[in-house]
Amino acid sequence: MRDTGPELPTELIDHTLSFLHDDIKALQACSYTSRTFLRSARYHLFHTLTVGYEPDHDGTLGYVSFFRFLDRTPEVRPYIRSLKFVCDPAISGSGKQDDILSPVLSSCTLSSVLSYLPHLHTLILSGRIHIVASPCYQSVLLLADCSNRPRPRCHLPADANPPPLACLSLDSVHFTTRRSFTDVLQLFPAIDRLTVTGLHFPQDSPLQYRDGDNSCRVETGTPNRGLRGSPVEDGDRRGVRQLMLRAQETASFEVLVDILGQQLRSQSLEVISFEFDRHRQLKPFAALLSRSSESLESLALHVPAHPFGQISGEELRHLSLRSMKRLKTLTFVEGHRSDCDKHAADPFDDAASHTVCNSIKEVLLQVPTHIHEMHFHLKLRAFGVGSAGQLLDHFGWAELEEVAKRCEALRRVVFSLQGRPEGDQVLKGVIANRAPTLHMRGVLEVNFEK
Repeated sequence: MRDTGPELPTELIDHTLSFLHDDIKALQACSYTSRTFLRSARYHLFHTLTVGYEPDHDGTLGYVSFFRFLDRTPEVRPYIRSLKFVCDPAISGSGKQDDILSPVLSSCTLSSVLSYLPHLHTLILSGRIHIVASPCYQSVLLLADCSNRPRPRCHLPADANPPPLACLSLDSVHFTTRRSFTDVLQLFPAIDRLTVTGLHFPQDSPLQYRDGDNSCRVETGTPNRGLRGSPVEDGDRRGVRQLMLRAQETASFEVLVDILGQQLRSQSLEVISFEFDRHRQLKPFAALLSRSSESLESLALHVPAHPFGQISGEELRHLSLRSMKRLKTLTFVEGHRSDCDKHAADPFDDAASHTVCNSIKEVLLQVPTHIHEMHFHLKLRAFGVGSAGQLLDHFGWAELEEVAKRCEALRRVVFSLQGRPEGDQVLKGVIANRAPTLHMRGVLEVNFEK
């Protein structure tokens, strides 16, 4: 009879792994010394993966090493919950756009990868990755789909749709055509949260792509070529509950909103967050917003905090908030332009503060009577009293007071002021005096943050 070594109780292993959840090196050390730890540590070790665009052993750039890993380790696939594809920093930071070797993923590649990850809930594409829809270009995948080997037990059936995704994040991703973006959306029957930041639809020059042993040159053509889609049946639209639109270049933003308007089931949208810094972005966004008038419950507006982003009241009235029948929460966030020259002008000077407050005033005039909560995230300077004075002088206190009297369902109004972590009781008292109706109703809160 073969002797077996002592084994630790499963409960003790589970508690140990939970304690070491954020310490990957310690988890790896436990796995190297104990097979019982290895079986239990898979969830922690492979729960979140970041895949870089790295040189392979033969010198070619690509994600081939990850595809090999995915194909050869079926025992870890069910544990992968979050997957992030990134570009090599040396490439993404070069700033060159033409005739460079760029990281590429096709919708076909993503579909194959996703079919191996039945429990994936978060997918992130970040850092100048190019998404290609052309059928003539596909990565050399070392997956079971492209071989004669049988499918692993954790592989989804060939005719099965991927499960709904909890989060899809697209950050600084380049799409060669409109179709390449719609193909990515159509990989999922539903997405709980879609976050889009700095998408780019290159249309002015050809780009060269390379992945593994394949390379091709994609002619992106004229600005209007391939950017107009045919009508989409409602049954084929994607269900998205939360939509986060971050900073976008205006031309690409107009294309993005047009695609989303055609591809998303508008009545599934419950939460929208919109960050803008150009008045031209308001009208297309308002068109997208109007499609969600029956379902939208929460809206967050990131208002540009720079004098160059002055937005007229007429442009803000395109939002038509009073037509939002289910809107319960309205949030204002003071933002700033990422490309603003900090040495040329203080983005939080008097003119910038005036711009933010004017925009908020115009939106307050549109608040529907059934609103429940309002949040204001504003910035104060860490030192001095000037910024507090700007807030008190420029903010639409009269408009806010009118909202308080008109909206009987209003339950909570929160000011979150950044820059005074130690708090300011005097300023808190002054704000209470400027909003007497809210203060008397007991719905006013003033918080200070770093």
